[in-house]
Amino acid sequence: MNKQLYLTVALAVAGALVVVCAVRGLYPFLALNDPVPGGVLVVEGWVSDRVMQEAMAEFGRHHYDRLLVTGGPIEKGAPLFAYKNFAEASAAALIYENWLRPSSAVLPDGSFHLAATGPDGAWFYVQYSTDMVNWVVAGTNQVFQGSIDFVDPETAGQTSRFYRVVPVDRSPGQ
Repeated sequence: MNKQLYLTVALAVAGALVVVCAVRGLYPFLALNDPVPGGVLVVEGWVSDRVMQEAMAEFGRHHYDRLLVTGGPIEKGAPLFAYKNFAEASAAALIYENWLRPSSAVLPDGSFHLAATGPDGAWFYVQYSTDMVNWVVAGTNQVFQGSIDFVDPETAGQTSRFYRVVPVDRSPGQ
């Protein structure tokens, strides 16, 4: 009999909390109209393009240091099947739609992201050097939407590494 009474009281308290939270609004810390200082803007990856554009405007207005895109797995059969989760899909959309141009930086895993601009369709080599005299080709790529992006996973543990982007006259396959 005591177990039933405890369960009934617990359910009543939980129900009351749900009602209070629904009336007062539990999520204002996530709302754009009530930003929290800290330099990081967090955006849920499943939001619409319109909401993502609003988030980018907010990012620019308040000069955040970082933008984090979160999101759970995309279920099998989803139209964005090439991406594993909503965070990856939204990050790709930010770059593809030119809403966000990442800058060159060391990534959390220790790799280095080189970002530069160039004319669409142009081919280029990314080269690196440890002494700025001897250069090694790290990769070949093509400019897409004015953006040159290259991630070097070999930088972890390096004391210094210099990079340069060298134009290529024609496609490497020709």
